[in-house]
Amino acid sequence: MTENKPNTSSIFHTDFLPFAIRWGRGLSLFGIVLAFGPCLGLAVMGIFPSVSGVMAGIAAQLPAVVAAYFYEPISYFAILGIAGTYMGFLSGNVNNMRAPCASIAQSAANVEEGSDEGGIIATVGIAVSIFINIAFLTVGVIVGNYVVSLLPQHVLDALNLLLPALFGALFANQIVKLALVALPITGIMVLMNKLQLLSFLPGKLVTPIVMLTCVFGTMGIGLFLASKGKMD
Repeated sequence: MTENKPNTSSIFHTDFLPFAIRWGRGLSLFGIVLAFGPCLGLAVMGIFPSVSGVMAGIAAQLPAVVAAYFYEPISYFAILGIAGTYMGFLSGNVNNMRAPCASIAQSAANVEEGSDEGGIIATVGIAVSIFINIAFLTVGVIVGNYVVSLLPQHVLDALNLLLPALFGALFANQIVKLALVALPITGIMVLMNKLQLLSFLPGKLVTPIVMLTCVFGTMGIGLFLASKGKMD
């Protein structure tokens, strides 16, 4: 078994990753073009938004988007891997579906996040989640409204707890690792925000700064603990 590991690692780095990067990069660029499809369609029809409307939309959306542009790929990369990152951000639902599926798949396969094996298992888990997602979305679009209309209100209220329950399960799975670090940092930042101790910041920057501090603070302490050999 030991003799096959170098060969497996070589295949992963010389064949799998270049293939994933080539297709991932190309499809991501194609996805960007498709995202602007409605805008191009309206432009062809001669419909253009006003400059003031565009600037107002940018001003409202840009602060949150800029923060996510930095912290989401970095914070999810260890779980998703290179191929999984391309697949996850192209298909969407990274935080509430792709990352949980990748993490659960890695845990079930007993592989380490960030390793070559972990990247492959994450890719498989994300791929399966995409196909299942498409299948359920198709059914949901066709009969979803009818089924939901038949559900009692207490069941509909319970559905709002699915996402917190999912993240709670993932959080518990990681409790012996970084969760004990992430929870205090997150709690401190949220409490500071509630007590208006961050009021000296521009209003639109408070949420992004809280998110960035939680993500990079957890990563920094995690790297420190790993360097001290306390994360094994």
